[in-house]
Amino acid sequence: ATAVTAAMLLAVFTVVEAPDVGWASFRTIASFAGVGGLLAAFVALERRTAHPLVRLGIFRSVPLVRANIGAMALFGGWVGVQFIATLYMQDVRGWSSLETGLAIFPGGLVVAIVAPRIGPLVGRFGVNRLIAAGLASTVAAYVLFLPIGIDSAYVTAILPTMLLVGVGFALAYGPLNIAATNGIAPEEQGLAGGLVNTSFQFGGALVLAVVAAVNNANTGPGGSPEDLLAGYEPAILVSVVAALIGEVATVIPARLRPRPAPAAERV
Repeated sequence: ATAVTAAMLLAVFTVVEAPDVGWASFRTIASFAGVGGLLAAFVALERRTAHPLVRLGIFRSVPLVRANIGAMALFGGWVGVQFIATLYMQDVRGWSSLETGLAIFPGGLVVAIVAPRIGPLVGRFGVNRLIAAGLASTVAAYVLFLPIGIDSAYVTAILPTMLLVGVGFALAYGPLNIAATNGIAPEEQGLAGGLVNTSFQFGGALVLAVVAAVNNANTGPGGSPEDLLAGYEPAILVSVVAALIGEVATVIPARLRPRPAPAAERV
């Protein structure tokens, strides 16, 4: 537990600090080497103990791995955009914390309304299609937020992003949890559930670290609204890429799976 937690914390810390100290600096390279060393130590410890914290063989489950990648992409992409949206609303537009919260609120309202009714859709379309649709919705949401300007209207420039994010989470969050635990042995259901919840949290921390680093690296020196906006677009692109990675991880492998062999061949 200490090794894997330290590895994740060091990874996030290194990404946050790299723009200031330099990506090719000794400190950054040494930190990434430390992350690799801690992960290697975690694997070595898990392979040797009779009762591992994480049985490494569980990662042979392709649906579980895909669900964990999707979880990191779903939550990470949104945390990154939410961070930039908050900076935009408060630093560029001068909105209060309450106004900013109310501006983001419609997305949460969509989740509260739609998510409890997702069961019939899972039965009709399956988890993979809902996950793909949910991640595609977040990609569209983030792309719509890219051209945000100093005086962009809330109804046309911000609200669509919040609504699409709400749709994305409502469609994908539950199915990701189902996919991560489906087909896992009963005695390892807790492990599978713990892994996917860790992926949600680590994805949020990692993507946010990259978004913050990219934003800081591209923000203009003057502190004007134009200088601030200069860092927002490339930072939002990070979330777009993260969501696209999740989309690919959950859609492409399913399409590339070989067709079942005829019965005679299976015998």
